[in-house]
Amino acid sequence: MVTQNKDLALATLSKQLMGGVLRVIYQQHMQLGRPKRSLVHRLRFGQLDAWLTPLPGLGQEVLRSTHLEARRLHVVPLGLPVEQFAPPARTRSQARQELTLPAQGLLLGILGRFDRGKGQDFVLEALHLLRSEYGHDAGLLVMGAPSRNEGDTYYQQLQQQVARLGLAAEVHFRGFRPNPDVFYQAIDFSVMARLTAW
Repeated sequence: MVTQNKDLALATLSKQLMGGVLRVIYQQHMQLGRPKRSLVHRLRFGQLDAWLTPLPGLGQEVLRSTHLEARRLHVVPLGLPVEQFAPPARTRSQARQELTLPAQGLLLGILGRFDRGKGQDFVLEALHLLRSEYGHDAGLLVMGAPSRNEGDTYYQQLQQQVARLGLAAEVHFRGFRPNPDVFYQAIDFSVMARLTAW
């Protein structure tokens, strides 16, 4: 079972060296980004016994962007380990203190890597409208990290957008954490704003 793209080369090579008896399953966690239709990708993906994807839309992207045979693609939603949220390991006040957030006030949250497709820029505009047009005194916690090997250009654009909208005191950027339970315990509402249309 392979969960990181960087490990596929070793896994598929191992399968070849073992005469094909090794079964290789790849579990996808995020978008592909760019099409992967090169000869290397075709040979590598051709060695997979199964490709697991968590969402139908990601599966469609895989079929569009690779030469993977449709019969090898399986949609298997990822489970959520609910035990980390109930009973809560900390109170809302403790979670906010741990993340150095304001103790009071409505706090929205968006969790995920900093990527245009995740819609953080859209959420910033929505927060601005909530505050300026509708008078809601809400803040926003944005937690994540830049996409690996893609630089931090989008993250810098988000910082500039916050300054342009006058939201510096209301928007709180925090880095990636392997266990996101403190994020969920600190916020009042979780926002999903993925912009990719499927």
